[in-house]
Amino acid sequence: MDELINKTELMNDLKKDMAESDNWLIIAMYMAFIVRLTSYPVVKIVHGKWIDCTCSHCGYDVLPWNRTYYCPNCGARMDGER
Repeated sequence: MDELINKTELMNDLKKDMAESDNWLIIAMYMAFIVRLTSYPVVKIVHGKWIDCTCSHCGYDVLPWNRTYYCPNCGARMDGER
């Protein structure tokens, strides 16, 4: 379900469309808007589960009372593998 937008690819597509379109002014306004958008780093969420106190994603072992909602080693969300 990856639907992230690459700003560089989007700008290249818009430049190509602007060269082929009569609506170049509208496309130029979209490009100006995209340039001002703030980029945020995106991290893919990893899911796992505790199997006998071992992370199913990275194999990290914890003590039974230290099992948390996230693996302290790899950051996997312990809500079951999806």
